Amino acid sequence: MAATSGNEVPTYITNEQVSANLTWDELIPILESGIKRYSRHEFGVIQPVRTTFAIPQHSSLFYSMPCYVEQEDIICVKLLAVNPSNSEKGLPSHNAMIHLYRGSTGLPLAILEGELITAWRTAASSAIATKLLANGTPKILAILGSGVQAKSHFQVLQHIFNFEQIRIWNIRQESAQKFVAEIDASGFECRLCDTVEEAVNNADVICTVTNSNEPILERKWVKAGVHVNAVGACRFNKQEIDPGLMKEAIVYVDCTKTALQESGDILKSGVQIYAEIGEILDGKKEAKTEQITVFKSLGMAIEDAVTANLVFNKIQSKIEN
Repeated sequence: MAATSGNEVPTYITNEQVSANLTWDELIPILESGIKRYSRHEFGVIQPVRTTFAIPQHSSLFYSMPCYVEQEDIICVKLLAVNPSNSEKGLPSHNAMIHLYRGSTGLPLAILEGELITAWRTAASSAIATKLLANGTPKILAILGSGVQAKSHFQVLQHIFNFEQIRIWNIRQESAQKFVAEIDASGFECRLCDTVEEAVNNADVICTVTNSNEPILERKWVKAGVHVNAVGACRFNKQEIDPGLMKEAIVYVDCTKTALQESGDILKSGVQIYAEIGEILDGKKEAKTEQITVFKSLGMAIEDAVTANLVFNKIQSKIEN
């Protein structure tokens, strides 16, 4: 790739371009490498705990997520605004911009619209955790939620596992009905469920991707050996998972430092974190698939960085060729 001079304007990359230049099969191994390198705590990955502040006037959150990755020679900063009430206005609840710089020079490389990158890397991280932690060959997938993250989780998990049955629940039934119709139209069997209990009964994999402030998933509803990707409740005062379920599960995270500061599911239940997913990938910790497992996902800047870099390099390669 040609070097960027100080006079060049950074490449602007839209969500449409991101979609055209990402595939799950390319993204997952790149994410696995980045996640593993982070958990090694090597100097080549510098990732401060993200800055987060609430805007109570709008019931919204704003995040700044920086990191440096030596192997790719990049600095990446994602700025993310989360406004849950936007869904009622027909607007996206998550709005993000990702700034990519050359690490060795500090020169700006690209500015990327970040909504799709966030959705893809979050779902792909859950897929990585599910590959490691699912008990045997999973056949039933339950998704609690029907927003952007629900859809990206369905896409990647069905791509990898080809579930026999998919169940959807959402507190807003109209949204859930639309999601189920989309899945049905893509040729997969899907069931709309009236309750969380109905959705998760005997499920092998459960994804919680909601805006809930209070626990919605209870221990008595899930079977032994289930794997849960807990993706919503990204603040210390929010929960999706019943504390009783958290206490019985083996809990894995993407980033321990962030989880101990921001995860209400972990802080309010008082559970101990067993391992980071990167430690399993690196062979340092065990994947305890016979037990209930929970992957508490909060997202990491290195995931944004390596995903944005993948997209940027593919676009640059097309331009140069």
